[in-house]
Amino acid sequence: MTMRSISILALSLLIAPCVGGSAHAACTLTAAEQVRVLDPVRVWPGAPPAPQGWPAQTGPAVTEGASADGRYVFNVTDPSYRAYLPAAGCATGAAVVIAPGGGFRLLSVQYEGEDVARWLASCGVAAFVLRYRLYPNPGQMMKRPPDLMIADEILGAPGVADGIQALADIRAGAAQYGIDPARIGAIGFSAGAHVVSMMAITAPVGARPAFVGSIYGGPFTRVMPPMPAPTAADALPPVFLAMAQDDRLAGLAVTNFAAALTQAGYTPELHYYLKGGHGFAMKPLGSTTDHFIEEFHWWMQALGVTQ
Repeated sequence: MTMRSISILALSLLIAPCVGGSAHAACTLTAAEQVRVLDPVRVWPGAPPAPQGWPAQTGPAVTEGASADGRYVFNVTDPSYRAYLPAAGCATGAAVVIAPGGGFRLLSVQYEGEDVARWLASCGVAAFVLRYRLYPNPGQMMKRPPDLMIADEILGAPGVADGIQALADIRAGAAQYGIDPARIGAIGFSAGAHVVSMMAITAPVGARPAFVGSIYGGPFTRVMPPMPAPTAADALPPVFLAMAQDDRLAGLAVTNFAAALTQAGYTPELHYYLKGGHGFAMKPLGSTTDHFIEEFHWWMQALGVTQ
């Protein structure tokens, strides 16, 4: 087999729908094509609240935009989410809120958003891609202005608030989406992993996701938030962690989060892939990272949330 054929095979395996991964016989090769994509929904009915210490409201006015290829968006000031619903007869009742990454300056809405959502929906899992607030930046998308030396935990605070509110809104509309409000989890990538992990740690118990996937990221805080005991009334939901061992950007956030969870008595599922760097998401790299989404789905099955 040539290297070209191997690359094509890896790509086809990655983008293929979840055939055989669902307990529902109606999920076929056409399931991915039958995913229903709804119009975006605003997270907040009015102006979003500004978290304490977040200075964006005093910055210059900006307009939300996207890269030329549509893979990235920036200057999100009015957060929203978009539903990707399974084909008829394929739905399991489970759902996942997806928080893309991008350093709180942009959102990788294709590889860490839509591609993930379509794959999950082809498995019978409803998916909701969250566009959470970013720090307004009139310049380059990823450039950090010299005067913007703000802790990531503050930059990420609006995203956490947006995630909690979006989850509450989705739960309230569970019937219209055909999902079980008790089986809605969240998965986040890099900065989005901060969003979903802090949703699990800081939200009131009834407002937390039912399970969390933290992919090459975790709580980007100066001090790790305190972890309640697994036997406590406010115990954290199950956590899935994944990173590539050659991730030099945010790997430490994953290992620190895993250590804190383990020390507190939790048993997170942890995947240390051989290679893949930072930001592998749904990109076919010919590494074991190509199968993280399948492993996340298998973990969901093991938890019983897809049944």
